[in-house]
Amino acid sequence: MIYKPYYVYELVDPTNDEVFYVGKGIFNRKNEHEKEAEKIEDEENAAEKIKRIKSLSAQNKQPIKRVIGRYQDENAAFAVESTLIHWVYGFENLTNIQPGHGAEAIRPFGAGNVEKEGLDKYDEAKNRKQMLARAMEVYDTSTKLRTIKKAISQIVPASDISMDEENTQDPAVYVKLNDALAFQIILRPHASQSIVTNIQLLNKSKALKSKKSKVEQRESLRQLSTFISSDMKAINGDSYLKMSGWVKLSFFSEVKVEFKETLNRLKDALEKSKRASIQ
Repeated sequence: MIYKPYYVYELVDPTNDEVFYVGKGIFNRKNEHEKEAEKIEDEENAAEKIKRIKSLSAQNKQPIKRVIGRYQDENAAFAVESTLIHWVYGFENLTNIQPGHGAEAIRPFGAGNVEKEGLDKYDEAKNRKQMLARAMEVYDTSTKLRTIKKAISQIVPASDISMDEENTQDPAVYVKLNDALAFQIILRPHASQSIVTNIQLLNKSKALKSKKSKVEQRESLRQLSTFISSDMKAINGDSYLKMSGWVKLSFFSEVKVEFKETLNRLKDALEKSKRASIQ
């Protein structure tokens, strides 16, 4: 029998049989959400998924974990996950924070009429002109991503910086914060004038690997979340902290100025978190 480690699952509200979250997992991922919810005390600023789980817990209930399918290849699992999120349930009807891989190529929930404006792109292959435009878009994004990396290398050591261009959905630069966490700067091709920033587990980067276990990295993330100032607007995610969202960058030459203060504030929060864990 072929080993299929990846799976796609749903979290279902047992009080009304409503699917409120769709995820892709491996090992025991589908059973970790309640543990994450237990660790979060600031429910007001928590993610909607966490609020839903806490609400069920208050009723002495827990979400139903429903595995939809198992896959040998992770990309296949990503594809099914995104299809469920967008076509089957609708991103706006779920508590998912991320839209899923390849979301822009999936017909939206309820958009069954091919004659509706803009929906023909799901039924027809891209023509040569569109394919060329997409290639130029990816090239432009790669150039800007390298500009960001170069600017940040003037702030932190080059050995603490990694760039992932192979992930065409979320190409990003990673900056090592400590032995567990990294600052992630995403520059998506379809919105290449803006960036999104997260604090990720260090092993999210292919080059910056952590010797700590995923559990230890998540604990470090949880501790950090209590020391980040509220004006940074970080919210709790499953394995990351989502920062203030999209940041408009008019001039990429100013990226050094944009991030120097942010990185200094993050390092200050990390130092406070470290001191608190020792006490």
